[in-house]
Amino acid sequence: MKTYLRIGILVLITLLIAGCMDKPAPEDAVAGAIEAFSQRDGEAISQYFTYNELFGKIRSELANEDEIGKLLLANLDCEILSTTKKRKTAVVTAEISNLDLDAIYDEYVEESMNLSLAAAFSSRQMPSEDKMIKYFTDLLRRDDNPTASSIVEINLIKVGDTWVLEMDEVLERAISGGTAHTFTDVALAFRD
Repeated sequence: MKTYLRIGILVLITLLIAGCMDKPAPEDAVAGAIEAFSQRDGEAISQYFTYNELFGKIRSELANEDEIGKLLLANLDCEILSTTKKRKTAVVTAEISNLDLDAIYDEYVEESMNLSLAAAFSSRQMPSEDKMIKYFTDLLRRDDNPTASSIVEINLIKVGDTWVLEMDEVLERAISGGTAHTFTDVALAFRD
């Protein structure tokens, strides 16, 4: 009888511990997804999102060790502001910050145009693609680059025990530094 009582108590304790363990929270999924982006971990990114079209296009770019890709995501940051959770859905409001790529692109395009026009109206050669890529990389490396922050409502759904984010244009724009260009366009623009 004592053996059955001990086994019963052990089973009860095990069930209580399992029931009290932390369950994955929606805000953990958002933080994990942003971290996966900043680390350029394509496999982890695809596990956090329901929308895989974006990742199919850039998965190989994320896997590459190119410097531009690293620099585009090096300053990506996320601060969770609030979470509203229902049974199988949640909305996480977060402030996502990254380089202000619109400002960097504006500077890049302006310099590209100046160099091209100067070459067109003189005997100088047009700037090489390598020179322009180096210029863009140097712009991304600067310490004083402006940042863009967006407050975004991120929709999540629960799949099994896991929360996954629903990618939309607003979230994609926030991750890519608030730029009018999509992250995919940026990643593919400097591809060899």
